[in-house]
Amino acid sequence: MMKPVAARLRSMLEEDPSRASCSLLITGHSAGGAVASLLYAHMLAKEVKSELNTLTGCMSMPTALTIPNMST
Repeated sequence: MMKPVAARLRSMLEEDPSRASCSLLITGHSAGGAVASLLYAHMLAKEVKSELNTLTGCMSMPTALTIPNMST
């Protein structure tokens, strides 16, 4: 699963290098949300070495996720 995502990100950066200044948002619903969470965790993992987490340094990545309190 990581190779196709990494290949697409790499091709997008090669097509337009200015995209490196853009943020990368990974989303999904239900099972897609789980996959999005796993991809994000993989990209930030220090122990895992793959083309996908190597590309993480080429994109603007948020350092924290803030979830608003919706109970008030």
